[in-house]
Amino acid sequence: MFMLMEQKDTITRSIASEKAMITNIESSIERLEEVAQSIENDQQTIETTKVEISDIVIDPSVWRGSKQRTYKEEMETYTEDIQSVSQYTEYIRGTIKAELQRRRDQLLTAQNTLISLETSLTSVNSEIQQQRRSNNG
Repeated sequence: MFMLMEQKDTITRSIASEKAMITNIESSIERLEEVAQSIENDQQTIETTKVEISDIVIDPSVWRGSKQRTYKEEMETYTEDIQSVSQYTEYIRGTIKAELQRRRDQLLTAQNTLISLETSLTSVNSEIQQQRRSNNG
């Protein structure tokens, strides 16, 4: 019976550990989902701003010479920068999506482990009860 009690204690500690891990993973998933939503909102803002700026119409009679050249140079720089930001944002979104999937897989594994541990604990508790009945009978 002593070995069964030790086994029960070990399983109980493992269950507590697994529950803590599940809580941590769920918290991590929640934070990643918040970041993913924030990045999605930022990407939409970038796209809206990009459209607004590309819709600016320049009156050639007002913008001549150096002002026009400066504007064109600035627009080229802006276009390159916005493209870089968009590409980097897409990269980050992909990274977060992959990490979310990895965490969800971890959560599923931890939940299955918890179920298995709880099943083992039930079995050990049954064995303990049977031995107690045998010793009393």
